[in-house]
Amino acid sequence: MTDENEKPKSALDLDKPLLDQPVPLDPELVAAVRRQVMEELKSDEERARQDKIIAREDAKKAQEEYVAKMKESSDPWVDIQGWVQTDQGIRVELDWNDAFVDHLKTEGVTGADDDQVVQRWVTLLLRDMTTKLEEENPEKSEYS
Repeated sequence: MTDENEKPKSALDLDKPLLDQPVPLDPELVAAVRRQVMEELKSDEERARQDKIIAREDAKKAQEEYVAKMKESSDPWVDIQGWVQTDQGIRVELDWNDAFVDHLKTEGVTGADDDQVVQRWVTLLLRDMTTKLEEENPEKSEYS
């Protein structure tokens, strides 16, 4: 016979706060929780990766819209798209609008077509920069 005042043999003592009592954990439950947490972490990483892709696409779209707007602008506009160092020198890729070419022609830069006008401008620009750098640092010049 059991005494009514005697506590049943359970893992929890209902007279103590639950947080102060050790609770036996089922190993299968622990493994399941661990798998769920790992899946959530992977989901967070995938979400962050997708957010970066979306941000990059949004930036590219904004850049394309800006370039399209500037190409139609009546204000002279030129943009360096990129550049590469080669054995022959530096190769620069530019984008510009018609107003930029008109401005160069007004300033006396000539060429057979728009590409040659812009190429001539780049050549003049680089030559001017080189001259200024040599004047500022004559002892470091490669051409002295």
